[in-house]
Amino acid sequence: MSDLRQLEVVRRCLKLNHGTSFLNGKARFLWSRDFKLSFLEGEGQVVHARLSFQSGAVVNVSAVYAKCTRVGRRPLWQALEAFDAGKGEPWIVAGDFNVVSSADERKGGLPVNATNMDEFNTAMYTCGLSSVDFDGSPFTWTNGTLWQRLDRALVNSLWAAAYTFTKVSHLPRGRSDHSPLLIKARVGSVVPSSFRFLNVWRTHPSFLETVSAD
Repeated sequence: MSDLRQLEVVRRCLKLNHGTSFLNGKARFLWSRDFKLSFLEGEGQVVHARLSFQSGAVVNVSAVYAKCTRVGRRPLWQALEAFDAGKGEPWIVAGDFNVVSSADERKGGLPVNATNMDEFNTAMYTCGLSSVDFDGSPFTWTNGTLWQRLDRALVNSLWAAAYTFTKVSHLPRGRSDHSPLLIKARVGSVVPSSFRFLNVWRTHPSFLETVSAD
């Protein structure tokens, strides 16, 4: 089945109005008529989409399908750093980055390559992006002997301020070797957590020592 036919089948199943694909079918966008999109493809590894809502709000969504090698990913980092709209508007970047950001995001196999991590983390810092909290498995890809968190969502400070409730769920892999990412975001203020004191704590032998130390 061709990429266009597959896209059309999925669009109809989801009952969405529009669908298109980029990066040789590796990135697909499907959406309703509730907002307008404009697209910009960069360096064969990222697609930027600018969403304009009827309310007047505008956000930027970038879909990433990174190369497997360090040298191959460098044009991606450059494309993200050059994306001007991400500096002045809410911006979320999500997809398969094919690299981990820390050693604990990998289990099994050879030790993590520090240079790979450094280049990824430097690009995130330069772009003003930070990782979104997630639930589910700590790893999003496996070949059966190696587990890694290769897929993630990153946001800039404007997105974090506008959409204070942003969460990523790592869904079951199914037939794929990658876990799908379910990203939820909504506006709202964070409700401060309340402090609770239990009288039973005072009966603990180390209560006074712990309070004094703190």
